[in-house]
Amino acid sequence: MVLSYEYENKIIKFELVHRNRKTLSIQIKGKEEVLVIAPVGVSKEKVLEIVKKKSKWIVRKQLELKDIKHEQKSIDYVNNETLYYLGEVCSLDVVLDKEITIPEVRKIEGKIQVHSGSTDKETIKEALKQWYFNEARECIEGIILDYQSVLKVKPTKITIKDQKKRWGSCTSKEHVLFNWKLIMAPKSVIEYVVVHELCHLIHLNHSKEFWQLVKNTLPNYELSKNHLKKYGLIYMTHMG
Repeated sequence: MVLSYEYENKIIKFELVHRNRKTLSIQIKGKEEVLVIAPVGVSKEKVLEIVKKKSKWIVRKQLELKDIKHEQKSIDYVNNETLYYLGEVCSLDVVLDKEITIPEVRKIEGKIQVHSGSTDKETIKEALKQWYFNEARECIEGIILDYQSVLKVKPTKITIKDQKKRWGSCTSKEHVLFNWKLIMAPKSVIEYVVVHELCHLIHLNHSKEFWQLVKNTLPNYELSKNHLKKYGLIYMTHMG
């Protein structure tokens, strides 16, 4: 069901879906795409009333999404292209060496160098991805070691993987999973995501108790949370 209303001379349209849940969720999917998921039994009139109260937030998020998408561009994996690493903006430096059979990646003074026997786009892309993946694993596992003693928890399994939408997740079997692209964000942001998932080993929900535990562990966690809201889409879509 698609509903609409006027806010400051702008028509806001949103798709309404009812599901078995306790709370109402508003998701900004694009410049003109808004999805509202409401609990079964909540009338469209009540939903419209709630959404109208969030109009200012909806418009702001749509503008932020527009700005972020404007900054995105495809990568050709050639010299001087922009790459992100631990919050730093780096430039790609492809070094051709015909004697190299397996590409080597190094981080040197604001540059990420790929020493390779070929400048083929897919070769450079896969070399970078594997390097990022390994860096993410080392960084995340180190942070887990730091905080599992603080929280007195220990995951049964740690997985670094390629995810399209999530930065991290935690299963009921205490298995934590993280997106390798987290390594593009500042370390403080990675710490927030790790602590977030470790706190789920105690509270497998987003209750007040859960967020209080996150805050007790990382008093300034909201700065990192807001960073992901602002720049997360750039990291998530970078390198495809």
